[in-house]
Amino acid sequence: MGGTLIVTKKTSRHQDYVNEYTALGFPNVQVTSLDKDALYFLIDELKPSLILMDAMFYKAGTPYMIRLLLKYKRFNFKDLISLFLRLMNTQPILE
Repeated sequence: MGGTLIVTKKTSRHQDYVNEYTALGFPNVQVTSLDKDALYFLIDELKPSLILMDAMFYKAGTPYMIRLLLKYKRFNFKDLISLFLRLMNTQPILE
């Protein structure tokens, strides 16, 4: 329960994402390439406190699919904004 779920189609980089986000201080990082119903079931199982989705995950439909995901589950945007502000004060790992 809790932790960070990263949703991306770049399967060759899954372990890189785990290492990079763990180094940045994200807790319990999980990476998946599941989509639609399978993604919803995974979210129900893991109950992540933060979900990061690749901007090109659904190609041009990413904003639409994120809206469906938001209808499916309620997420705390206040935590997301504070996390974003905290990350703005960190140095990027990959330059």
